[in-house]
Amino acid sequence: MKTIIPKYIKPFLMSTVVGIIMSTICVMTTWASSVIEYPIMSWIYSLDIFAFFYPVFCSIPYCWLMYYEKRNNYHFFTHSRIKLKKYFFFHWCSGSLFAFMSLFIISISGALLSLCITPMYQSERNIAAEYLFGNLLVNDPLVYAVAISIWRGFIGIIMFTLGYILSHYSKHIFIILTGPLVYSIIENFCTSILGISNMSLVSSFYPESVNWNYFSMSPYVSMLIGPLLLIVICFVIYLCFYIRGKKNDG
Repeated sequence: MKTIIPKYIKPFLMSTVVGIIMSTICVMTTWASSVIEYPIMSWIYSLDIFAFFYPVFCSIPYCWLMYYEKRNNYHFFTHSRIKLKKYFFFHWCSGSLFAFMSLFIISISGALLSLCITPMYQSERNIAAEYLFGNLLVNDPLVYAVAISIWRGFIGIIMFTLGYILSHYSKHIFIILTGPLVYSIIENFCTSILGISNMSLVSSFYPESVNWNYFSMSPYVSMLIGPLLLIVICFVIYLCFYIRGKKNDG
């Protein structure tokens, strides 16, 4: 574990800095061009781009590590010191940890900036009734931002897991690095076409983008469907590659 974590630190720092810069630009642009009723809303309104690109921050900085280790036969040298299954598990734990921290920091940094720079405006608009956890968003925006950022971090772990599985079995680096983003786009498109956008992974990641009053299903259940579906897909992909590998070995 001690030899694995340092490999992730530099990609983590670089991707997180890029994410913070992106979040800062989005919040500042929104703050300058919109009428904001509550300080936290500068952050809420600016999350569209982040909700689209967040899979990139879970795959590109980290998943290439396993790909090149396998390509360069690095595992032959580690096999004598540690069991490969244990080594792969530690790799996944390290990548998951940094993917979680990266998304959490990027998300919360935008919220903190929004709370610091945006003045309070008087408005008769009932923001609390329009958003999921609206009362918390209005009355304790920092607590809301921390809670939703933690949730986004967990979704980041699942997205990283998809890229990590692909890095084990795919020979194409492009598929490995862009697979999570492509999945997010396709899944969001399909759920929109079917009229169940409330069940998409993007809606779970960015619940403020959905008017939950239009859907009969409980929003708390809807938010779980996208992540659970991705977990199932990760398991199915792993199982397919595992079975194919067993057949090839046989």
